[in-house]
Amino acid sequence: MNSRTTKNSTTPTRVTRKTELVRLTELRAADTHASFMKQHLPQASIDADLPDETWIFVEDGKIAGHFSLWYCDTPDLNGQSVGFIGHYFAANRRVATDVLASATKLLKQYGCELAIGPVDGNTWRRYRLVCGTTGVKSFLMEPENPMEFPGHFIDSGFESVATYSSSILEVKPDFLDKSKLSSNDSSMLDQVSIRSIDMNRFEQELHSIYGIACDAFSDAFLYAEISELEFITRYRHLRSVVNPDLVLIAEYDNHPVGFMLAIPDLANSNSDTKTVVAKTIGRVKDDRLNGLGRRLMAECHARADKMGFTNMIHALYKDDNSSSTYSTMHGAHVFRKYAVYGKGLWQ
Repeated sequence: MNSRTTKNSTTPTRVTRKTELVRLTELRAADTHASFMKQHLPQASIDADLPDETWIFVEDGKIAGHFSLWYCDTPDLNGQSVGFIGHYFAANRRVATDVLASATKLLKQYGCELAIGPVDGNTWRRYRLVCGTTGVKSFLMEPENPMEFPGHFIDSGFESVATYSSSILEVKPDFLDKSKLSSNDSSMLDQVSIRSIDMNRFEQELHSIYGIACDAFSDAFLYAEISELEFITRYRHLRSVVNPDLVLIAEYDNHPVGFMLAIPDLANSNSDTKTVVAKTIGRVKDDRLNGLGRRLMAECHARADKMGFTNMIHALYKDDNSSSTYSTMHGAHVFRKYAVYGKGLWQ
């Protein structure tokens, strides 16, 4: 009998990996994974963000991914109950498929109709992924992530449910041309004063800003209120980086009605150009204050110019709100894009 052989023939080897999904509460302090978690997802983050549960994805004895879930007291979106996926990490696309499949399966079991991520519990905390960039260096307080992460969500059936941008422009002392004020601007604005934050009363000022922010952003995408204690705890650390002349408080009849937070970009302090980051702007809901946001932005530009700043970053604004209009009108260059992703769980 003649036997026929094929030169260099090989049998494909199937790689079998041992995978395990473990709740964070099941890890022991002496566990071999504890040091990894201390570096990648420290207990301080868990304590601050209060997830309903946190899971670790272990592959061949090593942590390859992790995520947290929030499904209690989360906001609805378009009438659908939302579950958040946050504290997200996956070592590669293969792991991401398993991590996100596990996360969505759990959220569905808990009665959620829509999975949204990455969101660390609410939009006061870390959320969004960088999904597009021109290569401009990251600025102070900007979220960062591997550029593969957006693909993880898209490959797992998620779609973008909100997009954001950051843009840069030259500081403009004439940002607000009073001859071109909007007809919607109220004459009441002439009675509004704008002052610097009082650093000697920093926490009391945060109390005022908290009240304004809760009112200003109550209709914002995925908004959920946080306690004043959490707000002050999260923003107290800014005291060491703010310049008081760039944190503005607007007052009417001696009552705070608006604010603007801008900070020097200390992350790129060695650059040849001085840049200030316009981070957050808000006012109380009162039609008599229409146009106050523009005035706060104009005041910030004027002050930044006097202080020698050459560029201003309009940071992390939602693409469909008025901040986007501010940037477009003044020729700002978009250098970063961000997105939040969602997936229906009713199938």
